Amino acid sequence: MTKIPLRLYLETSFWRRLVDNQSPERRKASYRLYRFLLDRHEMLVSPLVFEELEHTTTAAELRPLLRKMKRGRVERLAQTAAVTQAAQSLLDEAGWGGGQGTDALHIAFAMMANVDVLVTWDAADIARKKTRDLVRRIARTWRIPFPELLTPVETLQWLHLSTR
Repeated sequence: MTKIPLRLYLETSFWRRLVDNQSPERRKASYRLYRFLLDRHEMLVSPLVFEELEHTTTAAELRPLLRKMKRGRVERLAQTAAVTQAAQSLLDEAGWGGGQGTDALHIAFAMMANVDVLVTWDAADIARKKTRDLVRRIARTWRIPFPELLTPVETLQWLHLSTR
C-alpha cells in the first residue's frame, strides 16, 4: 500500500456479488471489503458499471446497490477520449476481440483515474497474471502508475485483512 487514502475502482462484478445469493463466500468477501473501505478510502466506478448493473440486476437488487454507492460516496468517473483510447490500446496490445471490450474499458477507466486497485471477481479475464503483466507493461510505456488487478479476496489480503 502506497497511499492513504487508497483509490479503488470497483468493477461491476464486485457490486453484483453484493446482491448475489448464489455465492455466499464471494458475497461475504465483497461485504467485508466494502465495510472496510467505507469512510477510509476512495471508491470509484465508471458509467459502464451503472450500465452493466442496469442490465444484469433487477430493480429490487439495483436499489440497495445504489444506496451503498451513495453511502460510500462512490465517485462516478467520466468517459473521456483518453479512456476510450486507452481501452483501444489495451485491446490492440492484448490481441483481444470485441468480447473483451468492456473488460478493456474497465481497466482503462482504472488506469486513467490513477487508482491503486481495480477490484473484480472476473479472474478469468481481468484479475489474472497475463492481464496484470499487460497492464504493467502498457503503464510503464505510457509512464503512468499501474493499478493492481485483484479479486476482493486478493484485495483483502493485499490490505493485510482477514478474508473470513
